[in-house]
Amino acid sequence: MAIVKFITLWIAIEKQIPFIVFSWSPGQIPIASSIMKNNPEMLKATQRAMVEPLKGLVGEEIGPYFLEERHFEEANFFSFNISLSLFWIITRSIS
Repeated sequence: MAIVKFITLWIAIEKQIPFIVFSWSPGQIPIASSIMKNNPEMLKATQRAMVEPLKGLVGEEIGPYFLEERHFEEANFFSFNISLSLFWIITRSIS
């Protein structure tokens, strides 16, 4: 996961924002995958893979930019990723 998307997710979890809308290129993801609930276990593993090398470079100061254990304990706070293309398709079909 790109650092920008990860920080966006961190803010959404911290502020308890239920949805994150991303724009992917047309055809990049199937419509069936347009809505995805973020998985705490997967994100914890992803974060660990990013944090460890960064800690080696800059030290513990990197900590505040990542999720804490308390975030992972509240799985209900994990938002949904939604494709902007899905909203476009729905909007076009309604109008």
